Formats: sequence, C-alpha cells, structure tokens
Amino acid sequence: MTLVLPSWLTPGVAEYLAAAVLLARDKGQDAHAAARDAAIAIMPAAPWPMIEEAARWAVGLR
Repeated sequence: MTLVLPSWLTPGVAEYLAAAVLLARDKGQDAHAAARDAAIAIMPAAPWPMIEEAARWAVGLR
C-alpha cells in the first residue's frame, strides 16, 4: 500500500500521527482529537489549518 502524504508532512510526523489515531481508536476515544493533539505536540508552531489538515489526514488512514 502506498500512502500519499501532503508535501509538508514528513514520514516521521505521519507515523507519529498515525500512532496517536490507532491508540485512540484502541481506547475508544475520539481519533480526530487525538490526532489534532498529537499534531499540536509535534508541530507547535504550525498554523491551525495545517494542524487540522494533518489531523484529517491521519484519521482518514485505515
């Protein structure tokens, strides 16, 4: 399977976000909130639209 990352999203950040989503789903928690919190933690200076896009991308993974 090939994943297409947004041009600004590095593989390391994508892996971190995907792990946050998987952990949240495993615990029955809100995956989007977990991805958003993880994006804020790893990219604290990123603008809000970038944080939201990263979270939506991570939640869209299956």
